[in-house]
Amino acid sequence: MISRLVSSTLTRLRSTRCMPVVQMRNCARPKEWMQDLEELDKLLKDVIDIQSEMSTHESILREIQAKGLEGNKIENVATRYIEASKEKIEEYKARTSRQKYGRHDLYSSFRETVWSAQNADENAGMPPINDFIPKEDGDDSDDDDIEIGGITQQTKCPLSLQPLEDPMSSSVCKHSFDAKTLRDFFQDARGAQLACPVTGCDKRFALKDCFLDEDLKQKVKIALKRRKKRQADDSDDAEEID
Repeated sequence: MISRLVSSTLTRLRSTRCMPVVQMRNCARPKEWMQDLEELDKLLKDVIDIQSEMSTHESILREIQAKGLEGNKIENVATRYIEASKEKIEEYKARTSRQKYGRHDLYSSFRETVWSAQNADENAGMPPINDFIPKEDGDDSDDDDIEIGGITQQTKCPLSLQPLEDPMSSSVCKHSFDAKTLRDFFQDARGAQLACPVTGCDKRFALKDCFLDEDLKQKVKIALKRRKKRQADDSDDAEEID
C-alpha cells in the first residue's frame, strides 16, 4: 500500500503539465503548479509518517517475537506492545521536519525530481535536501552535515549522537554509525537482521552487511577540522568586536 502511494505521488509529479521539459519560471500557470507541488509535498510527508508508524509496529513485534524464541517469559504482551509502540510513535512525532524527512530516500527522490524539472536547462548541482525544509527549534546545526555525492550525510552517529570518528556503514541502506555503537546494537541479534534504527528507513540488515567506511572517516575528519577552524574564526571576530 505504501509503495503504491509513493509511486502515485511521484507519477503525478512527473506528469504535471509543466514538467520536465519546461522550467517552472516559464510555466504558463506557475501559481497552480506551485499549489500542486505543495500538495504533493504534504502528501509524501504523510506517506512517510505512515510508513514510519508501520515500521515501528513491525519492529516492536519482531523484538517481542525474538525474546519469545529465546525462551524468555513475556508477561502482558499486549500491554507491552501498546506502550512500546506509543512511546516510539510519540518520539517520532516530536522530531522536527528535517529530522523526519531530510534524510529519507523517498523525500530525496521527490526533491530531486522537482529540482530536475525546475533546472532542466542548467547544470547547477542540487543543494542539500535540508535547504528545502525550514529549520525548526531542535534542529542540529548545519555544521553536523557534510555533502557526499549530492547527498547530505550527518557527521554524528544516529545512535550515539557522537561524531563518526570510526564509522561503519550498511551496504543495504547506506546509513552510517559509530562502529562500537553499532556492534553493541547487534550484540543480542546472533547474526539476525534488525530494522535500521534510522528514522524513516524501512530496510533491515545484519552486522555482516556492514563495513568500516574509511572514505567517510576521512570526510568526517576534514569536516570536523573545518568546523573547529570556523568556530575559532568566529571566536576571534567576537573578541575584535568586544
